[in-house]
Amino acid sequence: MGLEGTIAATEIDELEVFLNSDAVSDDALNISSLHGFLTALVVSPSLIPLSQWFPLIWGEEEPTFDSEDQAERVLGLVLRLYGSIAEDLAERPEKFAPILLEKDQAKSPRPDSRGLDIRPEDWCEGFSHGVGLCFEDWDPLIEDDVAGILLAPIIAFSLPESLKKLAEKALFETARAELIALLPQAVRAIYEYWAPERAHIGGSLVQPARVKVGRNDPCPCGSGKKYKRCCGGR
Repeated sequence: MGLEGTIAATEIDELEVFLNSDAVSDDALNISSLHGFLTALVVSPSLIPLSQWFPLIWGEEEPTFDSEDQAERVLGLVLRLYGSIAEDLAERPEKFAPILLEKDQAKSPRPDSRGLDIRPEDWCEGFSHGVGLCFEDWDPLIEDDVAGILLAPIIAFSLPESLKKLAEKALFETARAELIALLPQAVRAIYEYWAPERAHIGGSLVQPARVKVGRNDPCPCGSGKKYKRCCGGR
């Protein structure tokens, strides 16, 4: 399973189709929340082990794969998406954009940062989920009177109470559009804020050029079984 960056749009569509299929549970992440979740892991001040975060993608039930080839393909696409986010933020941060879904059409991912027909809630909830894996390590940013404001657009769309307060304002749609537009800038700034911490721990997960799951290795889905007895054997 490769960890290279620059995942193609067709590959994102392929991963989205799988996440929307009956092969995963209803509470699995969709393509937007997955992108937010992985983004939080990339910008995080802590290195979260693959075995800790990978099972959280699928919700309460393990995914079902038709074959070993499909299992390796899907798992590889998730890591490719992770690698693409990391590469964009490290080498071309101006290109980074969240994958946001349209309000009425969850099938169509839009890497758009503007527009009132865009639904940012899933992406922000996914990001918040990723932060929650090492919440205490984020305290310096959260408690920083200046830098802490960077989390404002994400919090606004991930906490129901924040959205309720925003909706009570007369200029709700205008404020909503402005907050959506701020998301890419906030992520880039958070990435830079935690850069010294990531340098201290040796970078991000995307270090080896390729990672291969051996048939006798623990399955990346987090079941605790050997790969050949789990996803690799389906």
